Amino acid sequence: MSAPSNYGRKYFCVKVPSDISEDQEIYLHADRVEIKDGALIFYGKYYPDKANDELGFYEPDYQNSNGEEMPLLILNRDCWKVYYAASCLDGHAVAVVHWSSEIYERAS
Repeated sequence: MSAPSNYGRKYFCVKVPSDISEDQEIYLHADRVEIKDGALIFYGKYYPDKANDELGFYEPDYQNSNGEEMPLLILNRDCWKVYYAASCLDGHAVAVVHWSSEIYERAS
């Protein structure tokens, strides 16, 4: 069974209006992102799973893509505010040292 990580090597956060997502965030995996005519477009390929260890855990095989690159998510110009490369651990921007409005505890 595939997981979102099977569709891209990078992890992103997109800040969106509350009518798009109640918590105003979308997290997704993709290989690349492009802005075209104000639309935010995320692209990726499908990466099949490979066995990771003797316990049978699987992870995407990013060395072997299956299929062509395709658009994974398109948000029109008024449907997004900001996007960034996010940490898979806590969702914060990976390249930002300090962003005070983004430092908070997430509800479990």
